[in-house]
Amino acid sequence: MEDDLSCAVCHDLYKDPVLLDCDHSFCRSCVTQYWEKADTACCPVCRKETSSRTLRAHRILSNIVESFVKSGEGGEIQQECSRHKEKLKLFCKTDNQLICHICQSSKSHQNHEVLPVEEAAEEFKEELETSLKPIQEKKKECESVKSDYEKTLSHIQVVMILLCSIFCTEL
Repeated sequence: MEDDLSCAVCHDLYKDPVLLDCDHSFCRSCVTQYWEKADTACCPVCRKETSSRTLRAHRILSNIVESFVKSGEGGEIQQECSRHKEKLKLFCKTDNQLICHICQSSKSHQNHEVLPVEEAAEEFKEELETSLKPIQEKKKECESVKSDYEKTLSHIQVVMILLCSIFCTEL
């Protein structure tokens, strides 16, 4: 089943699959790179010209690949390259995917920014921490606003009770 869920260009499980006019599917980055190298927007398999370079997300295929991975068949994070059977020790930042040393020197990753997995993980961690700081600040701000709101609401309720008691006794 893994072969049916693999891109004809990179031979890995689809990542962000898209559907062309000819009904062939590819990873979005694979077909985009293919078109950049070719002079025309055609299918890498049947060579049929596409009417536009607008790529349609193939959500059904994406869901099937996700289910396949979650089921355990494609399950845990891949430890070896499905194409070269080498350990995935590198991360291609251009394609946002794990690759092996052989993939790094192949045409599909030529001139791409590649890092050791550990460095890429550290970069992502730093990026997440940086992104998290403004969210944490907004959370504190929201908690402060909520606290002020609750104090104001409590004060209004007290005032309402006092006004009601004053008006009720006068009637």
